Order: sequence, then structure tokens, then C-alpha cells
Amino acid sequence: MSMTLNQILDLVGALDDSAGADTPRERFRRFLTKSVTNVAELRDHIEQCLRTSGDQYNRALQDLVNHIGGFLGFEVVFGRYRGSGARLGSTAIGRRPRGFTWFWR
Repeated sequence: MSMTLNQILDLVGALDDSAGADTPRERFRRFLTKSVTNVAELRDHIEQCLRTSGDQYNRALQDLVNHIGGFLGFEVVFGRYRGSGARLGSTAIGRRPRGFTWFWR
């Protein structure tokens, strides 16, 4: 059964930078890793984010774009959505087996 991005976001809750292993952000990222396994579905979710305004869809778009790195063979380490105080926002870091690393902010 395929779910729309709206349904997924309704289930996981509001995406934010709250700490913890079972926050909406972590649940969404686990869902992406386990369930969004084909490019067509990933594209559909990205297009939904581009058509819909608001923080929830902006944050989901960041995670979806980072998830593309996994399709390209990178090990993606997700970061914060936004910086706060002395902590910078870092969208993701990706590493490949041969040592190539990318950092996106």
C-alpha cells in the first residue's frame, strides 16, 4: 500500500529539531530509509513538497533531497533542520566507501 506524503506527515507528526530517538523527525527519516525505495515514489513526494508551502513540507523536502544521496550510494547522516544559537544547521553529511564526502547546509 502506497501512502501519500500528506498521510505520512500526519502519522509522524510535526517535523522539528527536538532531540530523541522517537521524535517525528526520526520517525520520518526511518520511514524514508525503510519504505521509500524507488525513485518514482521519491520524485512524487518531492513534487508534493514543491507544491505545498509551510515548514512541515520544507523540512520534509530537506530529508527527501538528502535521501537521494542514499540512492547514489552515499551513507547519509541527517543533520538539524535549522541552526540555533552556537549550533549550526547542517542538513546532511554523506560518505562513500572510497572516502568522498559531501556536506550540505
